[in-house]
Amino acid sequence: MATNLTFTQDGSKYVCTLTPTAPCVIQIERGTDGDRKPFTVYAYIGDMNPVGIYTTDDYGDIIFELDVPEGVTIKLVSWRPVITAKMV
Repeated sequence: MATNLTFTQDGSKYVCTLTPTAPCVIQIERGTDGDRKPFTVYAYIGDMNPVGIYTTDDYGDIIFELDVPEGVTIKLVSWRPVITAKMV
């Protein structure tokens, strides 16, 4: 069953933080405005600085598999508005 992900606006970007406990697939539907704007996945442990593990400057929607060890925090950052996002 899919879980909805919630992005909050942080200045000019949209951010969602999660801590997956198993491999998952994430699909994100993003708004369009004609310009390429990046989407980046960051990973970090505890209070360490986030490190980019995936990025794309695609125009719109994204789907990808995420497989990180339990305990690693994931920060999803979109420079386009996020219309809907789900994880299974």
